[in-house]
Amino acid sequence: MPFSDAEFDLAVAIESFEHIENNTQAIQEVSRTLKSDACLVITTPTHWTWPFEFGRHGPHYYDKAALIKLLQGSGFQVVLCKACGGGVFWLANLLKSWLSPFGYRILGKKWWTMIDTVLLPIYFISRFTDRFLVFLPTNWLILAKKLGH
Repeated sequence: MPFSDAEFDLAVAIESFEHIENNTQAIQEVSRTLKSDACLVITTPTHWTWPFEFGRHGPHYYDKAALIKLLQGSGFQVVLCKACGGGVFWLANLLKSWLSPFGYRILGKKWWTMIDTVLLPIYFISRFTDRFLVFLPTNWLILAKKLGH
């Protein structure tokens, strides 16, 4: 990246690291550009989303240990690693993903409005149920701190 060493106090990567082929090099560049004790916020899909994304989302699907290892290997201390989404949200996304090839062929672009409208109550309910049904998380929320030198 065309930035100086230790230039930033904060970096935010929302749904991006899963798309980067060489994610080790990318996280090392983020580390290089952050000041000591700076924060990094990352969200990324979990490895549990592969069945409804069919690997289309990017080259990386992270389990918790792999994501923490990636960050620690580049000089970060993981302050928070929170699973987001859960069983109900996961099942709704699985249903949407597996039905979409057929629905899109039948309804075209109208499919997306229809399926999102149908699933909206389930997504709403999942905001509450997934606090208790935390298995099969769909995303990780990470807060990490760059270790000082």
